[in-house]
Amino acid sequence: MAPAPRILLVEDDPDFSSAVRSILERAGYEVSGIARTCSDALELAAQQRPDLAILDLNLEDSIDGVTLGFELSAGGVPIIYLTGDIAVAIGRAYEIASDFLEKPLRPSDLLASIEAILANNPPLRRGKVVTH
Repeated sequence: MAPAPRILLVEDDPDFSSAVRSILERAGYEVSGIARTCSDALELAAQQRPDLAILDLNLEDSIDGVTLGFELSAGGVPIIYLTGDIAVAIGRAYEIASDFLEKPLRPSDLLASIEAILANNPPLRRGKVVTH
């Protein structure tokens, strides 16, 4: 049996990240880590090589979710942005995102998005995530 796809979750709200983790694990995905900051996310991505990343757009960090998305996508990691404002997210990260989902999140929307993205980008334990 193939290993479960690994998903990196980057979210600064602990209650929300816990709920998303539960959704993912019940669906059979492996949560490779939960990062609250972009720097933690880059470190986890370098160690775990996720098959997909779910990113909050607005993080309190030295870099934001858009910059993080560029870093991860350069390493071949598909990106789903979770945001309260889809229009802003699309305007800032259109060229790198595989999908945008609005908060509050419907679990069925998240799982459908993940399935579609992984069907087009099957887990290959992508190369090293490039960090600058």
